[in-house]
Amino acid sequence: ANDFLGPVSVGGAAIAVRDATDLSVAATPALNRSLSLIAGGTLTLLGGGSIDTGSADLTLASGTGLSTGGTLAGTNLSLAGGSGGITLNNDLLARGNLTLQSSNAPILQSGGNLAVAGSSTVTAGAAPVSLASAGNDFTGPVSVTVSGANSVSLRDANALPLGTLTMGGGALSLVAAGDLTQTGPISAAGTTTIAAGAGDVTLNIAANDFL
Repeated sequence: ANDFLGPVSVGGAAIAVRDATDLSVAATPALNRSLSLIAGGTLTLLGGGSIDTGSADLTLASGTGLSTGGTLAGTNLSLAGGSGGITLNNDLLARGNLTLQSSNAPILQSGGNLAVAGSSTVTAGAAPVSLASAGNDFTGPVSVTVSGANSVSLRDANALPLGTLTMGGGALSLVAAGDLTQTGPISAAGTTTIAAGAGDVTLNIAANDFL
C-alpha cells in the first residue's frame, strides 16, 4: 500500500492518488480532467483547498474526517469522511451528482451553499445530517440514510425534491421556498417538521411511513 510520509505535489492530466495513512497533497489536474485523492487517515489539501474539475469528476476521501478548506466544484462530486464525518465550510457545486458518505459520523454544513444539478445521496450511518444553509439549491432528488435517534435537516432556497429518506427515531426538518415533492418514500420515526412557504407540499407516495 502507498504511504507518502511527506507532502505530495502532483500535476498532470487526470490525477488519482491514494495513501494508506495520512496524505498531504497539492494536486493540479488539467482542465476538465478528473481528480481523486483518497487517504486512509487524514487528507490535507495544500494550497488553499479550492478545486474545480470542470466537466470531470472530483473524489475526496479522508478516513478520519473531511473538512473543506475552499470551494469545491466538478461534475460528479464524491466526498467521504470516514469515522470523522464531513464538515462543509465553503460553497460546493456539483454539475452532476453529489455523494456524501461517512462511517457513523456527522455530515454537517457550517458555511457556504450547495448547488447540485443532479441527484444527491447522503449516508451517515448512526449520525446526524444537516444540510440547512439558506442558499442551498438541490435541482435533483435528495436521498438520505441515517439510523438510530439521529436527525436530518434539509433546506433549499427554491423547490426541494426528495428522493428516498430512511431514518430511525431522529427529527426530520424540511424547509423550502418552493414546492416540496418526492420521488421515493420517507421512513421517519421521529417528529417531522415541514415548511414550504408559498410552495405546494406533495408527499403522497403510498410507501411513506411516518411512525
